[in-house]
Amino acid sequence: MIALLAFGLAAGSAGATPSTYPAAAVVDAFKGLCGNPASIDAIRAAARDNGWAEFIPAPSSDLGKILANGKAMASQIAPKDAKMQLSAFVAFRKTVAGRDIEATTDAATIAASGKTITATGCQIYDFTARAMPDDGALTAWAGRAPDKKIDTGQISMSSWDNGLARPISKLTIAYTPATSPLADPARMVMLGLSIKSQQFTVTQ
Repeated sequence: MIALLAFGLAAGSAGATPSTYPAAAVVDAFKGLCGNPASIDAIRAAARDNGWAEFIPAPSSDLGKILANGKAMASQIAPKDAKMQLSAFVAFRKTVAGRDIEATTDAATIAASGKTITATGCQIYDFTARAMPDDGALTAWAGRAPDKKIDTGQISMSSWDNGLARPISKLTIAYTPATSPLADPARMVMLGLSIKSQQFTVTQ
């Protein structure tokens, strides 16, 4: 599934340093939308309850490019693997502490070895973030320190990979500066700030 394979992020002209970034407010908004990514319908209900508006991004926008790329990848994958089904992509937006936050969600269902695996992802983007905020708000919510932390100058990332008490299988916050060679939203690689949750379920 596309949102789970890559972060698509974009940076704008305005920004905030880690000390001034409203991390707690942004994480609260993330929790409201992506705190229980059981299904796209569940995320849509959370969006309605927490002030997120569903919208269709302009094709020329960074989020529009990300979604277009994701849909193109999905169309290539699905016909080749009849056991894998990809859902439609959904986008949301909300103003949080004066910042324009956008989000995407998608889901994939894979049948293999007599089991059905469903993976749902929910990801928010701050297109004007200029630095990696402190991950303390997410750490407090997760209930423990991240399993992995990366800071190469080209990308900063903290991730919680398993054992979360919440209904989330994986939790990640990542930041890539515009100067990084990884920063290219048109190719669905990282640029800017993202927080994502993923839930994996297995049924017989």
